[in-house]
Amino acid sequence: MKLKTVAMIAFLAVVLTGCTSGRPDAASVDTADAGSISLTGGVPEVVQPLEVRQLVHDTMKDKRVAFIPLLYKGFKITTEWGIQMQRGFESLGSTFTVYDSNFDTDQMVRIIDDLIKSDKADVLILHNPDLNVLTQQIKEAQAAGIYVVVLNMTSNQSGDVFIGADLVSMAEEITNKAAEDCKAEGKNQIALINGPATDPWNVLYEEGVKTAAQEQGLEIVDTTDSKWQADLASQQAATMIERHSAGLCALMVPWDVIALPAGNAVKTAESEGRVAEGQVGVYAIDSSSDGCGGISDGLIRASIAYDQSGIGTGALLAVQQLFELGNAPGSQRSVAYVPHVLIEKANMGQVTFACYFGS
Repeated sequence: MKLKTVAMIAFLAVVLTGCTSGRPDAASVDTADAGSISLTGGVPEVVQPLEVRQLVHDTMKDKRVAFIPLLYKGFKITTEWGIQMQRGFESLGSTFTVYDSNFDTDQMVRIIDDLIKSDKADVLILHNPDLNVLTQQIKEAQAAGIYVVVLNMTSNQSGDVFIGADLVSMAEEITNKAAEDCKAEGKNQIALINGPATDPWNVLYEEGVKTAAQEQGLEIVDTTDSKWQADLASQQAATMIERHSAGLCALMVPWDVIALPAGNAVKTAESEGRVAEGQVGVYAIDSSSDGCGGISDGLIRASIAYDQSGIGTGALLAVQQLFELGNAPGSQRSVAYVPHVLIEKANMGQVTFACYFGS
């Protein structure tokens, strides 16, 4: 069985387990009558296949699904999620609309506020940019009877479902790989090119790297905030090499998009003789087609691939579960993680969810 299938089964188990207690005011369901299908509390224990299929389609028909990512157009991660969701929701008769905040947090907040106040959505699917910035919006949406699903960037305020990567584990695994390579070179200094300090992705990533680095005896000699900007990541990588060239063996980068310019900075330093060839490796998270190209070209030594398509499919499944079970928004919450695996040049072609194109 492929990893993706296993992940989806595990996700459904988590969600269903979290929802079995039912809504406190929900009417009981007569499971003895297979022909009497209720929307409250899910489907009966005994069903007719055609009837339960119709239940799902009737439940999802005309539901308004709003996806508000950090960035959409040309952004492989979110388009990978969005395409999976669009295919699924539209086949069920739901309306799926993307509201692109274009990396503008204020604009994202305005979009969500308008969707809530104007009653334009039955469910919000959020790509959270900060641990706290959407706290009020999540609360208000649930109070207004709108389900909230959060993808990949967790928030201190829980939505009804979170689906994403287990970033702490991924950061630990990629750091262990860096430690293995560093020890082979007789070095132990690493540097971090991070994102913004309050970005949930960055917070979890840094925790995982620090934990593994301490266990492996690695010294973190520098940490910077790239603000997720490629040009800045390149400049920071060059500066780190200049400062720490004697003992530096790894640049740890939490996203392949900014790992690529960091890798180019390493190659430039090698060509100019400022650091020995192969001394400094770049270690990343994610595996877009661009990231895989970087691995093939030697810009990224290793990365952690995680199931981006599975996140989009997981959101599709989660929304169906929420509407089928019919519990009040905010009354029950669950978290589910997709699978991940370390990739490098030798194995990346064998990982089904690596090297995605966002299409």
